[in-house]
Amino acid sequence: MYQVEVKISGISPLRHNKYTIPDRDGVKFVDVKTKEGAIQDALNRSYFDDKKGYYVPKEALKACIINGASKFKVKSKLDAIMMFDDDKYFIDSKDYVIEEGVVRIPPGPKGVRVPKMWVVNKTWGIKFKATILDETFPSQKIKDSIINAGIYFGLLDNRPEYGKFVVDEFKKVK
Repeated sequence: MYQVEVKISGISPLRHNKYTIPDRDGVKFVDVKTKEGAIQDALNRSYFDDKKGYYVPKEALKACIINGASKFKVKSKLDAIMMFDDDKYFIDSKDYVIEEGVVRIPPGPKGVRVPKMWVVNKTWGIKFKATILDETFPSQKIKDSIINAGIYFGLLDNRPEYGKFVVDEFKKVK
């Protein structure tokens, strides 16, 4: 068993789109037909912790890296042997913008076009640590999987246009 410490930084903006259920977990129902309501809805759907700021959840990070591992045909093995130490990895930037766009409800060419807003971190980066349970698994394949994840898949919403990143630091530690 060993750990890898990784620092990544975004090369494209990071767009938040957390699944929320109104009137549950402190999320209030808002009327998205008004501009104020649409902005509040975007803020409700962001990955935000009141004490530390914006974050990337471990599930999204792991899924991204596992997608990157698919390029090397080690997807299922890495999925089984990689564990993350924290539930949330906080973004090193507190800056965000509210971005407006159009979506189709329901999705597809026959859906009605409606405006929607999202929280977007224009500049961002995170540090994370993962434990690898199989000591024989090469750390270089993990690094390559993370690099591919940043190039081809990206993090969070509207990938791969948003959420692309590069690996700034990668270190194997015991």
